[in-house]
Amino acid sequence: MLNYLIPANLVRRMGTKNLSVGFTMYNIFTIASKEMKGQDPETDGVGTTALPITRQYAFSLNAGF
Repeated sequence: MLNYLIPANLVRRMGTKNLSVGFTMYNIFTIASKEMKGQDPETDGVGTTALPITRQYAFSLNAGF
């Protein structure tokens, strides 16, 4: 998670005590060994297809009053 706390002097002008914003990413890329070259990492090894690995992005905003 990448999080940034906005400085207090800017936040007080908006009427809050504290304010932070954050960003999180999951499953952005897949790292596989050389033995996996040419194979699909989303299979279970027997040739059947599993559900795809989904990329997830989350944005957060935390404010204290």
